Amino acid sequence: MRNYHAGFSHVITYISNIPYLYRYEDKKYIDDFFENGNLFISSFQNYKKYKDNELGDVDEGTSFNVANIADDKQITTYTTIDNNNYTFCTSTIYEKKLLDKFSRNSVFRIADPLNFILELTRSIQRVQGVLHGNCIYVDNRIIQKKYPQIDESLLINQQGELNMNNAKIISDEIQGVDAFFFKKKNYQEQSEYRIIWQTDREISGGIIIKCPEAVKYCQRIEFD
Repeated sequence: MRNYHAGFSHVITYISNIPYLYRYEDKKYIDDFFENGNLFISSFQNYKKYKDNELGDVDEGTSFNVANIADDKQITTYTTIDNNNYTFCTSTIYEKKLLDKFSRNSVFRIADPLNFILELTRSIQRVQGVLHGNCIYVDNRIIQKKYPQIDESLLINQQGELNMNNAKIISDEIQGVDAFFFKKKNYQEQSEYRIIWQTDREISGGIIIKCPEAVKYCQRIEFD
């Protein structure tokens, strides 16, 4: 909860309410979490390896970034998110059919997502930033923004060579955080809520963390 000054007269309260989150997983792993605090944290690299179409996506973490600059010109880049992110995927939907979609046999509820995320963050080493939010379901991974104030001379030198540093700065600004949450529209039924930890090292797979402190913010549930 945050307080903000509105104009010059009074303070308003701003509250962001994260919905219940649901983690679909095999029962033996859910039992291990509730009994021992063990939880598997994955990565974008893992998602690209999965053969299951509902779990894997070879285009995870990629985007086309288009900057419209002065004189009706464009800068277009294709980028991939750095390999330094751990991820944990949940859904905002509690439905039995998702067990089949995810090839899982059980589910648990994260009743207090913010405190759950904070506790997991304390258990992951070398974290530099945390992102979390609903996935953005799109037909394509194109991010387009206008930069009319950018002069071509900032990008192309007198020898006609591209200034890679300036081009990367612009590309990173266009990409923002959207690329972390892009998914194709055919995955929309999953209603994914994604948690991402940015670290200072390269990550090639996933890890099992021990975080019994996070259990109190979760609930075991069973389908009727």
